[in-house]
Amino acid sequence: MNKPKNAFILRQSPWGVSRLESISLPQDVIVNGWSEAKGLINENDYLAFREIIRKACYPDQKSLRKVGYGASTMWRFLKRMAVGDWVVVPHWGGKFYVAEIAAGEPFYADSKEATETHTCYRRRVL
Repeated sequence: MNKPKNAFILRQSPWGVSRLESISLPQDVIVNGWSEAKGLINENDYLAFREIIRKACYPDQKSLRKVGYGASTMWRFLKRMAVGDWVVVPHWGGKFYVAEIAAGEPFYADSKEATETHTCYRRRVL
């Protein structure tokens, strides 16, 4: 690993379940939730991006608190992380995983497994 330009912390536990050992490590990817919010990768307007998440994941919320958290987390994951950046993923027992964003764009894994585990949004890592 080379010295990164940026480093991010990603608590990747969609729906409260860590997917580090079951998906990330075996597949060399990092994952994020909000899989129901399809179309985020190609949306470059933040307000429209946030609205996709609101409609798909939080339609009954009166405030934008949860929507804002989801949108800001996904925006960093999809739009701000770049090849060569480091990602630190906290894990149980005070351990953590450090990865480097690999070449390639973020992608939406539209598979049964990814949908069931809420891990459709992914990025390749080294």
